[in-house]
Amino acid sequence: MDGEPARFLEGEHVYLAPVEEEDARRYVEWLNAPGVRENLMLQRPLTIMAERDWISKLGSTGDVVFGVRLRDGDELIGNTGLHRVNEIDRHAEFGIFIGPPDARGRGYGGEALRLTLAYAFDVLNLHRVWLRYYAHNAGAGEVYRRCGFVDEGKLRKAHWYAGAWHDEHLMGILAEEYYAERD
Repeated sequence: MDGEPARFLEGEHVYLAPVEEEDARRYVEWLNAPGVRENLMLQRPLTIMAERDWISKLGSTGDVVFGVRLRDGDELIGNTGLHRVNEIDRHAEFGIFIGPPDARGRGYGGEALRLTLAYAFDVLNLHRVWLRYYAHNAGAGEVYRRCGFVDEGKLRKAHWYAGAWHDEHLMGILAEEYYAERD
């Protein structure tokens, strides 16, 4: 990448930037690695060609995806996004991952989540953002609750991982909840 990435939304420690084709190699490295893969809907090996193809189509899919980068050094550490943005019902599914193990558990994901919610509600004028996470990733649920998400239900034994069935939890946050929490 030539120069510093475009800073679309800035937080204290991270900023959100457009995803670039050059990011594909890092994403493939992380998304194929244990510690990330088992917490995502992605179960098959990911190739660089497939990831580049996904990146090239981002502008036309109804998804809004950002690279998560550290403010200090511009290092790419993951991505966050709003998927299947529905402009009529004004909702979208939230997704995030932090790739490098040493970047997890440091608050970067929560900060990126808060920046993404600000974009969803303040810019896109969404009414609801929802997400799903697997029961074996209980720490994610705690982060989501701290950011204002409310438990909405679960799909029992909906995810096969490591030789066992796991529940898939559903959470959501409404615009009025977001603004009440923020203000």
